Amino acid sequence: MCGAKRCFALMMTVLLLFCGCTSNDPTDRINQKYGEMERFSSDVRYTLDSGDYLTVFEMALDYGPEGCSLTLKSPTELEGLKVTLDADTAEVVYGERVLVLDSLKGLKISPIRILPNILDTLKRGLITSYSSDGMCQYYSELGGVELCYCVWFGDELEPLRAEVSAEGETVATVEFIYGEG
Repeated sequence: MCGAKRCFALMMTVLLLFCGCTSNDPTDRINQKYGEMERFSSDVRYTLDSGDYLTVFEMALDYGPEGCSLTLKSPTELEGLKVTLDADTAEVVYGERVLVLDSLKGLKISPIRILPNILDTLKRGLITSYSSDGMCQYYSELGGVELCYCVWFGDELEPLRAEVSAEGETVATVEFIYGEG
């Protein structure tokens, strides 16, 4: 009788091990894909919540080893404005005019830094949790502020949407737009 209980316990342990091995949790594949990422490009719809109102921008995002560039598509008054960011500087180009901004280090959270920070965080592979609806949660710090990124991924592990929270409040959302325009 004791041998049967031991055999049953061993079979249950093996069964649990196999169940754990067939998980649909893609976090390792996401970490590998974005850890090896050299370049990322997408159009994005970027919504900022300032507390009193929402501001929506549509822009082309290009992220690579040399930094990140954002080219505004809307609102139409700002169409064509391009922002180029690297670790220390930001440059704004509109038509023939170029404005180079000083280092943004040490300032409080800057909305312009959130988009590249999402991709930097994906690249570092710091997933803290995963949910069955394809959402991975990440934490990062930007300008001395801890940010929580909830990023939803599609079937091909492409980011579809991100919500950015600081101090428990959603401050920005990003929708990644593929195959349009």
